[in-house]
Amino acid sequence: MVEFVQCYCPSDRARRRESKNFRRVKYADIVARDKASLDIHWRHKDHSKPHQETPEALLAEILLDLDEARREFAAAEELVRRK
Repeated sequence: MVEFVQCYCPSDRARRRESKNFRRVKYADIVARDKASLDIHWRHKDHSKPHQETPEALLAEILLDLDEARREFAAAEELVRRK
């Protein structure tokens, strides 16, 4: 998330830059997609390398993602209750 904000430069569009995890997508390319979907896949996994993540590591990553999602929903709920 931090890398996205740094690359996106919301305060100065002229400083926006691409990285391996962030790239610009033209509006015309988005609306040309089926149903103007923002589900854009442009990075491809390298399947030539053996998959070394264990089930335990995958579960740990999922639990971290769920915890982050819980915090984000709690923050959103707080914003809604303030209004």
